[in-house]
This record gives sequence, structure tokens and C-alpha cells, in this order.
Amino acid sequence: MRRLMAFGAASLLLFSTAAADIDLSGMTYADLVSLKDQLNLAMWESQDWQEVIVPNGTWKIGEDIPAGYWTISSRSDRYNTIIYSNEMGDNGVDLDWVLAPKAIHATICGPDHWMYNSSMDRYVSIDCKEGFWIQISGGAVQFTPYSGKPSFSFK
Repeated sequence: MRRLMAFGAASLLLFSTAAADIDLSGMTYADLVSLKDQLNLAMWESQDWQEVIVPNGTWKIGEDIPAGYWTISSRSDRYNTIIYSNEMGDNGVDLDWVLAPKAIHATICGPDHWMYNSSMDRYVSIDCKEGFWIQISGGAVQFTPYSGKPSFSFK
């Protein structure tokens, strides 16, 4: 039994060392993109993750961006429009924020943008639900875990 356990431990050590050097040369572009997406989601869900920059585009919550309560900040020199919706528009690209019952439309602006004034919001916090969509325009934004009101709980 001890020999079997020692062999199993040695096999795990050998496998973990071999897994560190992954040969990606045989993968197709689509395989590499899929692997990158899987890695991005895994990093977002790790305990050490603090922030990520998300570029312009329409992103599906639960596939491209993990579900959760996020604070979305405009970068210093950006003027961004954020649309969060449960429905796509008729063109299949833009989100339907006017008619969708759970839609949010926000404009945020960084302090170094020429249009910035003190009454403008620099960030928006959204409780992103799986299956919903978020559309970002005006340049990349920064996603961070929501850090609003403290959570009071007993340990």
C-alpha cells in the first residue's frame, strides 16, 4: 500500500512538472483563443484577482465576463458608455437598452478627459447576471470587484 501511495505521489509530481511546459505549437488559432478565454475566466475567479481592463465590445456575462457585482471605472482619459441589458437589439450587435426591462445605460468619464466635470460619474457598479450582456464603447474600462458597503456577517 505504501509503495502504491509513493508511486502515486511521484506520478503526480512528475505530471505537475510536465504540465508546466505546455507545447502550444500544434494548436489552431481557435483552440488558442478558447484556451485564452478559459484562462481569463479562471484568473477572474481566483482569490488574487484585483482588476482587469476590458476593451470596447459586447460581452456576454457568464461566458466572456464572470457573473458578479462589478465596479466599472473609466480610465483617466476616457469617456465611456456602458449598456447592460438582458436583450440584444434587432441588429444582433447592439444592446436593447430602451425596451429591455432590466437594462442600465450609464455614461462614465475619467478625470483627464476634456469633457470631465465634477458632476460626472467616474464609475458605475452593476450586479451582472449570467446570460445578460454588457456593451462598452469609448475605449477600455477597468473592472474591479465591487467594494461598496461592507458585508456584516458572523464568522
